Amino acid sequence: MMDENYVTESILNPDQCCPLVKRTACKVNGNIYQVGTTWVGTDICSEYSCELVEGEAIIKVKEKLCDRSCGKGFEYEPTPGSCCGRCIQTHCKLDSGDLILPGSTVQLDNCTKLNCILLDTKVNCILVDTKVNCILVDTNGNLYSGRYKVSRGICFRKHCMKFQARTRAFV
Repeated sequence: MMDENYVTESILNPDQCCPLVKRTACKVNGNIYQVGTTWVGTDICSEYSCELVEGEAIIKVKEKLCDRSCGKGFEYEPTPGSCCGRCIQTHCKLDSGDLILPGSTVQLDNCTKLNCILLDTKVNCILVDTKVNCILVDTNGNLYSGRYKVSRGICFRKHCMKFQARTRAFV
């Protein structure tokens, strides 16, 4: 019995009429693989090996399992030429866990907004530094007016001027 997937050796036994045929190496598509050798076939997600089992060569296949689970706001995308793909960000995720689509803007508070944009096929969440007009009254009742610069969600006073109470604010 000939097996195209193996290199065989015939062993003569004087007590038997037919020789014993043993598989000594593995053969795939004309390539010979010795026991202990591993290779990747045409399916890049399968790893093959030639192993010795009960005194004979056996081809074993190990399938590579890919983790296709992605976090919230991400989707699995196959990668050409690779067995496993990767998770690609598709939405911006707010601290609350809510998702917003690229092209959307969300006002986080009076001073801060978040823009979700798509740059070169990548989703980016950008905290926008905004400037807002402000009128402030300090603990002593002094009135301030001017502009606030916002950075990282915190409003910083910039060019605010002090006025007496009931004075009209100007910028």
